[in-house]
Amino acid sequence: MTNLKIKIKTQLLDGASTAQEIADDINATSSDVQTVLIEMDDAGDVLMRNGWYRLSERVRRAMR
Repeated sequence: MTNLKIKIKTQLLDGASTAQEIADDINATSSDVQTVLIEMDDAGDVLMRNGWYRLSERVRRAMR
């Protein structure tokens, strides 16, 4: 799942997206993306609000 996390982080650098949009953009199943997003949310890597995910500032800074 680490490779999927990298793809999701890269996708979210462009801005907030829904889980389905991320899955479509990175050619992954929505259930796999949702599972990883929940793990990333628990770890504080992403923030979710009203169904939209975005990178935390900590992760955004680390990726630049």
